[in-house]
Amino acid sequence: RLRATDLEIAVADALLDAIRTAGPDGIPAGHLYAMVMDKMSLANFEAIVGALVAVGKIKRASSHLLTATEPTR
Repeated sequence: RLRATDLEIAVADALLDAIRTAGPDGIPAGHLYAMVMDKMSLANFEAIVGALVAVGKIKRASSHLLTATEPTR
Protein backbone atom coordinates (compact mmCIF):
# COMPACT_ATOMS: atom_id res chain seq x y z
CA ARG A 1 0.00 0.00 0.00
CA LEU A 2 1.26 3.46 -0.89
CA ARG A 3 1.62 6.21 1.71
CA ALA A 4 0.86 9.82 0.89
CA THR A 5 3.49 12.43 1.60
CA ASP A 6 2.76 15.43 3.82
CA LEU A 7 2.59 17.61 0.70
CA GLU A 8 0.06 15.32 -0.99
CA ILE A 9 -2.07 15.32 2.15
CA ALA A 10 -1.93 19.12 2.34
CA VAL A 11 -2.97 19.44 -1.32
CA ALA A 12 -5.81 16.95 -0.84
CA ASP A 13 -6.98 18.89 2.23
CA ALA A 14 -6.88 22.16 0.28
CA LEU A 15 -8.95 20.69 -2.57
CA LEU A 16 -11.40 19.21 -0.07
CA ASP A 17 -11.75 22.60 1.64
CA ALA A 18 -12.47 24.24 -1.72
CA ILE A 19 -15.13 21.63 -2.51
CA ARG A 20 -16.70 22.10 0.93
CA THR A 21 -16.68 25.86 0.48
CA ALA A 22 -18.70 25.44 -2.72
CA GLY A 23 -21.53 24.21 -0.48
CA PRO A 24 -24.16 21.57 -1.12
CA ASP A 25 -24.36 22.44 -4.82
CA GLY A 26 -20.71 21.45 -5.28
CA ILE A 27 -18.27 22.64 -7.93
CA PRO A 28 -17.58 21.32 -11.42
CA ALA A 29 -14.26 19.48 -11.50
CA GLY A 30 -13.11 21.56 -14.46
CA HIS A 31 -13.70 24.80 -12.59
CA LEU A 32 -11.74 23.54 -9.60
CA TYR A 33 -8.90 22.36 -11.82
CA ALA A 34 -8.81 25.77 -13.56
CA MET A 35 -8.13 27.30 -10.14
CA VAL A 36 -5.09 25.09 -9.54
CA MET A 37 -3.80 24.28 -13.02
CA ASP A 38 -0.76 26.50 -12.59
CA LYS A 39 0.17 24.49 -9.49
CA MET A 40 -0.34 20.88 -10.62
CA SER A 41 -0.85 18.71 -13.65
CA LEU A 42 -4.24 17.37 -14.67
CA ALA A 43 -2.98 13.85 -13.91
CA ASN A 44 -2.07 14.83 -10.34
CA PHE A 45 -5.40 16.64 -9.89
CA GLU A 46 -7.32 13.60 -11.13
CA ALA A 47 -5.30 11.29 -8.87
CA ILE A 48 -6.05 13.39 -5.79
CA VAL A 49 -9.74 13.76 -6.65
CA GLY A 50 -9.88 10.02 -7.30
CA ALA A 51 -8.31 9.33 -3.91
CA LEU A 52 -10.81 11.65 -2.18
CA VAL A 53 -13.65 9.79 -3.91
CA ALA A 54 -12.15 6.40 -3.00
CA VAL A 55 -11.99 7.25 0.71
CA GLY A 56 -15.50 8.70 0.68
CA LYS A 57 -14.63 12.35 1.35
CA ILE A 58 -16.27 13.56 -1.87
CA LYS A 59 -18.66 12.35 -4.55
CA ARG A 60 -18.12 12.82 -8.28
CA ALA A 61 -21.30 12.85 -10.37
CA SER A 62 -21.35 11.64 -13.96
CA SER A 63 -21.50 15.35 -14.86
CA HIS A 64 -18.11 15.75 -13.06
CA LEU A 65 -19.73 17.80 -10.29
CA LEU A 66 -17.75 17.41 -7.06
CA THR A 67 -19.56 17.56 -3.73
CA ALA A 68 -18.28 16.99 -0.21
CA THR A 69 -19.80 14.14 1.75
CA GLU A 70 -19.11 15.94 5.04
CA PRO A 71 -20.22 19.43 6.02
CA THR A 72 -17.80 22.32 6.22
CA ARG A 73 -15.60 22.15 9.31
